[in-house]
Amino acid sequence: MQKDIKELLKDYKEENIELSVNHTNKFQDLLNNELHQEKPKKKNFKWFSIAASLVLLLSLAIKFYPTKTIIDDPKINTKEISLGTIIKTV
Repeated sequence: MQKDIKELLKDYKEENIELSVNHTNKFQDLLNNELHQEKPKKKNFKWFSIAASLVLLLSLAIKFYPTKTIIDDPKINTKEISLGTIIKTV
């Protein structure tokens, strides 16, 4: 394979190409234009994360909010315990 390439390039003559006088200036201008382009602004989704947090907290508050109410049943006799009743029973 190496011999094949050497044989192909045996008769190759390099072309003499001269660069224009302003070549370096043009290249520097193109390079500066490419490097100093303003990057497109990224959209800020900070407000979206705040809204998602609020929705999450609200849904958890609704989920775990106590819905059962304690109703005093008059049928159940509850006796109040005081210091006097404790002393009488001892």
